[in-house]
Amino acid sequence: FSPGLSVKAGRTDGEYTADVDSFYASFWFRATRKRGDISRIAVCAANPEGTLRASNYIEMFATAGGVIVRTAETYPNYTYCAKVRNCGYQAQFHYVQIAPLLKLGTWHRVEMIFHAKAADYADRWKYVVNKLFAHEGGAYFQTARYDQGWPYQYINRLKFQPRHPNRNVAHKGFYFDDIYYKAFNSSDVNTTVEEYGTSFERDPLY
Repeated sequence: FSPGLSVKAGRTDGEYTADVDSFYASFWFRATRKRGDISRIAVCAANPEGTLRASNYIEMFATAGGVIVRTAETYPNYTYCAKVRNCGYQAQFHYVQIAPLLKLGTWHRVEMIFHAKAADYADRWKYVVNKLFAHEGGAYFQTARYDQGWPYQYINRLKFQPRHPNRNVAHKGFYFDDIYYKAFNSSDVNTTVEEYGTSFERDPLY
């Protein structure tokens, strides 16, 4: 888990207690090998306690043909899940590839934008890869929480989670750089409430 902000993003309607309704994150990544070794890593928004994947799911997957960047979305769609309120396990990990295969051994940028909505199953995520490829979807993990009646999870940090076997030395993983995230309100997108960034370079990220 990355360091948490002091504010939390999520729903602000009714009994919900988020400080802001929106969250933005960006990072650069590169596979450590120039040939795919089936390394996989997920980058998910995480809760203030630093214990859970809170809302979305996006992963990088280094295959022999290139890097796949894909998100998991609830199947068949969030409108259906809101109606039946029981998407069940058939909804699990319906992958949507965001961009064509990306070159191995090259740096790529991912941006993630979250907006909470005042309705169940309605939180939204937008992903942009290399400023060229975009996808808009929902809050994958939050769907399961609504289905199960579990508490709503707020956002203020990231979780980096290997999806290949942790102790398998054949998987060399990924490099990350210029990790940045901020909390803000959709009603005033130009005002940052709080932000965090880290980089190998001296130039500021924000």
